[in-house]
Amino acid sequence: MGLISDPSKRKKLIDFLEKSKNFLSIFGYTGGIVWLFLLASSEFNSRAYVSENALLPGLVETSYSEDSVAFKLYGELKKICTKDIYRQRDWISQNLISAGLEVYHQNFSCGDKGVGGQNIYGILRSPRSSGVESLVLNVPQKYGCDSNGGLAMMLSIVRHFMFQNFWAKDIVFLITEHDSCGVEAWLGSYHGEPLKGVVASDLTGHAGKIQAALVIDFNHESFRGVDVQFEGINGLLPNLDLLHVVFHVARMEGVLAKLNNQVIFLLFFCFGIEYESMMSRKTCFWNISILALDSERAL
Repeated sequence: MGLISDPSKRKKLIDFLEKSKNFLSIFGYTGGIVWLFLLASSEFNSRAYVSENALLPGLVETSYSEDSVAFKLYGELKKICTKDIYRQRDWISQNLISAGLEVYHQNFSCGDKGVGGQNIYGILRSPRSSGVESLVLNVPQKYGCDSNGGLAMMLSIVRHFMFQNFWAKDIVFLITEHDSCGVEAWLGSYHGEPLKGVVASDLTGHAGKIQAALVIDFNHESFRGVDVQFEGINGLLPNLDLLHVVFHVARMEGVLAKLNNQVIFLLFFCFGIEYESMMSRKTCFWNISILALDSERAL
């Protein structure tokens, strides 16, 4: 007869637990605290890892050699950013076209906010797939010179990407106006589900199903680090693999990284320092994750 099913043995077990409850409580509580500290050791945990094979940054060599192009484009932007918005749009479109992208425009207006503008996007078609999936790289265009850094960086990335032939997804380079209003208009038309109060023209160019989205927002020509904003509306969060990739690449390149304005420990047992001279911010417009119904990741 088992220990639990035998009444006499069950009574002995209950008596033992009642007599030893204080000792067992202290032992369990202490053991839990000790184990929590042991988890900080690499011998007892697997650390943060990328579970999506398609996103493994350690299997590729990170490269970017268009920094001189970015500085040149930034200088050109400084000369025209104080001009009218139409000149800026023409300049962006011409640079996308000269880089070899398919360039399209979308006019929109948001009645509830009383604003209207134009979105510009270029599509880099994948040479190794049929365009079933796509990535979105977005830079919000602000009036004045506040978006010069992000625009120059994006356009230099376009030129860098054009020389890579291993892309398995289409890449959409999206420049939006009026912050979330422009993103909502573009995504509503992209998915055929326009939002109430948003009037936008139809998109003449489409890519594949959106798998990931990244928004870059900074206004300087250089930066010492990045601040990754990932929290979305109503608690929406991106795929954790995407965050791991961002910080893994930042560590590989020696770039300081912060998460929601907090210092990230890039190495175990390394003390973080609050850097006040951060010159860059990657701000997430979570409309991408909300409206892109078939998108899995957004930053």
